[in-house]
Amino acid sequence: MALAAGVAGAMLAGAVSWAVLHNRPAQAPAQAAGPLVAFADPSYVAARAELEHSFHERLALLEPVTRARIEQSLAVIRHAEDDIRKALAADPSSPVLQELLDSTRHDEIDLYQGVVRGTQPAISRT
Repeated sequence: MALAAGVAGAMLAGAVSWAVLHNRPAQAPAQAAGPLVAFADPSYVAARAELEHSFHERLALLEPVTRARIEQSLAVIRHAEDDIRKALAADPSSPVLQELLDSTRHDEIDLYQGVVRGTQPAISRT
């Protein structure tokens, strides 16, 4: 998981570098706000809260070393999201930052889902 978080961080840095070097044209603010609106949807918020609850229940079932690695990966994802939010406060119409925020949020959901799926009882996997 830590390796995956590192790779994701490197990919995020690469995307930002590529966009800066290639000077992507900025989208209109209304278009750039699209991903943020999706994350404010009440059904999304409820589903995410339920998934996060299951994640924390299942995380407690894991060995301490595995749990620590997953928690470290989650901390990396959350730190990246905080950094992106700060950057968005300075440049709210940046399509690159909007995409990075969206991607980071998906990474967090993927981590939650991976733990929940990976700790399913063997009987329910068949």
